[in-house]
Amino acid sequence: MKRRFFLTAIILASVTPLFAGGIFYNSNQSAEYFRTYERNAATDNADAVYYNMSGTTKMKDGLYVNASNQFLFQEATVKTENNSMVGDKTYKSDNPVWLCPNLYVLYKQDNWSAFTGLETIGATAIREWKDGLPSLDLLSLNYSGPGKSYLKGESYYAAWRVGGAYAINNKVSVGAAGRVVYSQQQVEGYIVTGMGNNEFDYTDEALGYSGEINMDLFPVDGMTLSFTYEMATPLEFKRKVNGGKNGGGMITDGEKKRLDLPQALRFGISYNFTEKFRLEFGADAYLEKYANFERLDDPNSGIDSDKSYGNTYEEGLMFEYTLNRYFLASIGFNLTQIGQKKSGTLDTSIPGAHADYRSVGFGCQVTPVDDLKINLGIGVTGFQDTYKYADKNDRAISSLTTKEYNKEYLVVAVGAEYRFM
Repeated sequence: MKRRFFLTAIILASVTPLFAGGIFYNSNQSAEYFRTYERNAATDNADAVYYNMSGTTKMKDGLYVNASNQFLFQEATVKTENNSMVGDKTYKSDNPVWLCPNLYVLYKQDNWSAFTGLETIGATAIREWKDGLPSLDLLSLNYSGPGKSYLKGESYYAAWRVGGAYAINNKVSVGAAGRVVYSQQQVEGYIVTGMGNNEFDYTDEALGYSGEINMDLFPVDGMTLSFTYEMATPLEFKRKVNGGKNGGGMITDGEKKRLDLPQALRFGISYNFTEKFRLEFGADAYLEKYANFERLDDPNSGIDSDKSYGNTYEEGLMFEYTLNRYFLASIGFNLTQIGQKKSGTLDTSIPGAHADYRSVGFGCQVTPVDDLKINLGIGVTGFQDTYKYADKNDRAISSLTTKEYNKEYLVVAVGAEYRFM
């Protein structure tokens, strides 16, 4: 039992936050996004390099540079209830992330554009459980004495894209891009045993390639319809044990396992009701049911990724009003339905199993001088409801009862864009 618990804990102790998007996939890729929560049909700013490549053909001619950073304040909790072994206890992780950047460079001329972009495309966060987690504390109890453990994980997915778009006529534009994704995830921690601390420290790295295509339709003046297909990005993570801390022989140096970014479908519709008022709606589907999540398989805890994951869906709606040439304000809403099932949940992973998220964002864009735009966005995301669940490890020990899970995020994003004539 000790061996199985420990193996499960260290395999699944990855950091997988979610603000909007898929389980391992972020759709928050600019400051403009956090003031709207919907950019799939954007044709105004250079963050369209990510959200709507074809829409860049509707922008003014010139060279654009668009950069932003997100400041992430996050809290996750796991609560045990009526637990005779570890007690009624709240485990908390609340580490801020100060650097989550995006950069887009776009050149638009006549009916074509070329662009490149750097993105934090996937799960980017720090999770530190200073008081450990219930499953890890149980391991300590199994050895002797009061339960005590510690766990910290850091994760990021960085992507570089290159592509272009072409306006076939004033009603149809198309775009395509290739993408390179690099991911690194590091996990470290310990459990207290009768012989001292049983430590583990490892780093997983992966490199993958994919592409995407996009088409825009402009059926009437002021309306944009956008359709995007993103290919899956195969990512085979290779594990490196750091400092010989292999959890008492349970971590295998050099082990390779897949954890891909899934295919994604995105749709957006934007309409300018007046010169000042614009509304946009969008919907995304992340096809996680068809992705290779081999790295998350664990028969000992009853987790089979082929059965534990469906598809994730999200819907966004935003309202934008231009007060004058210097200032516009916006508000947006997002609902996300997570494809992970409760059967894929452990307290050492909890990416969001069976939890639907709701988000609201608001902010403004200021244009102090011609060709310079400054964006500020503030977003709040969290579970629509806290949820309770007893995983297989809980049920294997009769004294353990249901755990309660919750996550909340506050994001402040600042960005600037300049157009060179």
